[in-house]
Amino acid sequence: MTQTINMQRVTTTALLFFTIVVFFPFSASAGMCNFLPEEPAPKWVADGWSMPGYYAGVGISEKKKRAEEQIEASKLDALNSISMRISVTVSSSVKDTMTSSSSSTGTSMTEQDVEAVTETSVQQTLRDVEIKDQWLDRKNCRLWTLAVVSEESVEAVRKETAEKLKKKFTSKSAMLFAAGEGSAGMNDRVRGNIEKVLIGTGVGMRKTDDKYTDCVADVKKPICAELPDTIFGKYGVKLTGDKVSSNGKKKARFYTFDLELTLNGITISSFRGTKCRGVGSVDKTDDAMDLISADACVKKIEKKLIKDMQGSEK
Repeated sequence: MTQTINMQRVTTTALLFFTIVVFFPFSASAGMCNFLPEEPAPKWVADGWSMPGYYAGVGISEKKKRAEEQIEASKLDALNSISMRISVTVSSSVKDTMTSSSSSTGTSMTEQDVEAVTETSVQQTLRDVEIKDQWLDRKNCRLWTLAVVSEESVEAVRKETAEKLKKKFTSKSAMLFAAGEGSAGMNDRVRGNIEKVLIGTGVGMRKTDDKYTDCVADVKKPICAELPDTIFGKYGVKLTGDKVSSNGKKKARFYTFDLELTLNGITISSFRGTKCRGVGSVDKTDDAMDLISADACVKKIEKKLIKDMQGSEK
């Protein structure tokens, strides 16, 4: 009987030991930093990676609680690295393309327009990125990731996006109306800034005619039929406060800015209560700060406005 009990204990101990040896490394693999095979560092870790016709980005991630988290962080870092390189190339190329286009169409392309096209191009191009290689530095538990994308893919997306921007609303025109508490000078400045953005997306501008004012809210009015495919817009600024410094020499003016654009009775872009301000100094009048505020108001919504315009053409 004693021998039987001892044998059972030995067997139980052996099974327990076997279980620990076999299963423990897998459950703790992330903590032990061995979730990838042990290999010498690839050449691209120290020297980078280059091949004609491709862009490359290298990402690095330190140890995380879980291997999956570290892998994802390293991948995202590689994508960020490659996107910065693509952005520089796309931005420069778009400027060249749109500059030549502007001379023939009479429209102008702002820096914000270029940024919007660049951002769209980069996002689309990153869909074609390939994770070329990964290497795990087991000693320091640091994961390296190599991401690559072809120049051909970048160029194709850039051309496609820039072409879409040029063609958007080429048959459309816009009429803007001011509503709010802004001074005439400030309203004119806001209007001019909005027009620059719209012209940059290919929209022509119509002279404001008050008889079409109601078309912003109700395009079904009979008079609105006189201007088919016209984008009607209403914008306004409202002063919410002034601030004077303790020495009485510097102050700021705070505004909220609204804008609504409709096409065929459908709102294509809308901004409510956008906060903006103009910071002054001893040599700046209220009117001067109002103009600074007008620039700040439109700048805050410019990038999204461009995206709204690009996305509203059916």
